[in-house]
Amino acid sequence: MVTPWKYYKDGKGYAGMILYHGSSVIVEKPDVTFGKNNNDYGQGFYCTEHLTLAREWACPGRRDGIVNVYELDPDGLKVMELGSATDEDVLRWVAVLVRYRQLRTGSEIAEQGRKFLIGHFAPEVEEVDLVKGYRADDSYFSFVRDFLNNTVSLEQLGEAMKLGALGEQLVLKSRQAEAAIRFLQYEAVNWETWHRQRRARDEAARADYRRLQGRAGFSGRDMMDILREDRNAADTAVQEEK
Repeated sequence: MVTPWKYYKDGKGYAGMILYHGSSVIVEKPDVTFGKNNNDYGQGFYCTEHLTLAREWACPGRRDGIVNVYELDPDGLKVMELGSATDEDVLRWVAVLVRYRQLRTGSEIAEQGRKFLIGHFAPEVEEVDLVKGYRADDSYFSFVRDFLNNTVSLEQLGEAMKLGALGEQLVLKSRQAEAAIRFLQYEAVNWETWHRQRRARDEAARADYRRLQGRAGFSGRDMMDILREDRNAADTAVQEEK
C-alpha cells in the first residue's frame, strides 16, 4: 500500500521523525545511491526508529561503531509499508527479499517459488520515496529459505517473523526522501557490548525458531500448495476459454 505520509505526534500537529543509522563512520549527508543493490529492499539509505537496533547494526564485528542520528520530514513523501498482518503481506515481504537479496535456492521447488513470488507478489519499491518494513538479518533470511524449500508453512513463517524482536527498518529510496532528512548528531558505540547483544538476539531467534518448527498444530499453505494453486487456476482459465 502506497500513500502520502504525514507524521504527527500526540495529535498536536506535525513533528519530525527521529531516525538512526548504524555504521562504521559518521554520515552527515545520506546518499540513497550509495547502498548495495542486494540489500533487503534494494539500493537506498537504511535507517531505523529504534536506537538499540542501530547500535547493534553499528557493530557487526569486533570494531566500535557509530550511530548517526537524523530528523526526517516525511510530509508528502510516498511510503510503502511491508508488514506481516496477512498471508499476502508476508508473501509480498518475501518477494521483495528474494528479488534483491542473493539467494542460493538449493532446490528446484525453491527456485520455482522464488520466480513465482517475484512475478506475482513483488511490489515496485523503486516507485516510492520510503519503504518501511521488517529487517531480514541472517537468521530471518534462513527462515525464508526454509519456506521456499517447503520445510515450513506460510503460517509458520508468519509466526517466525515475530521472533527475537525482529524490528523495523525504514529505507530512503529517492532524492526527495534524501532531501527531507537532516543530520543531528552521532554517538560512538562500543563493540564489546553491542556486538554481543547482536549475536544474542540472533541466537535467541534461531532457538525460538527451532522450537516453532517442532510445535504441532500448524497448518496453512506451504510453497508447494501455493504453486499448485497457481497451476490449477491457470488450467481452469484455459478450460474456460475453450
